[in-house]
Amino acid sequence: MDIQFPQILFQAINFLVVVGSLSVLLYKPILKVFDERSKRIAEGQKAAEEALVQREQIEALGEKTKQELNEKSAQILDKATKEASTTKTQIIEEAKQQAQVEVELLKQKWVNEKEQMLKGMNDQLAEAVIQTSAKVVGTSLTSAQHSKLIDQELNLFLKQI
Repeated sequence: MDIQFPQILFQAINFLVVVGSLSVLLYKPILKVFDERSKRIAEGQKAAEEALVQREQIEALGEKTKQELNEKSAQILDKATKEASTTKTQIIEEAKQQAQVEVELLKQKWVNEKEQMLKGMNDQLAEAVIQTSAKVVGTSLTSAQHSKLIDQELNLFLKQI
């Protein structure tokens, strides 16, 4: 077994050629694929993080919008309630005023009817007194005597009422 230097040199060169060709043909492309894959994974993670951030922002915006809408609806409801209360108060006041006017008109109508009835009764009473006094006395009375007699009878009648 003798060491042959040219064969060792040939084997060394052969080994270097195989290592160089494997390095160029396999190792560098595999490293390139791994680097690209690492970059894609990193980009995917970054995109996922950005998507999460955007989702959180959208949820926060949605929550804020929902809260604003709730506040606006509460304000609108309060405003409508106040307007309804004001309108209710106005309607009640108008109804009270109309009722008061109608009551006053009815009172006035009643007073007028009462006065007309009293006047009619007064006239009837005066006529009855005149007829009765003419029958009792036997003669007709003067208009002054009639008026005095009527006033006395009316006062007596009104006291009884």
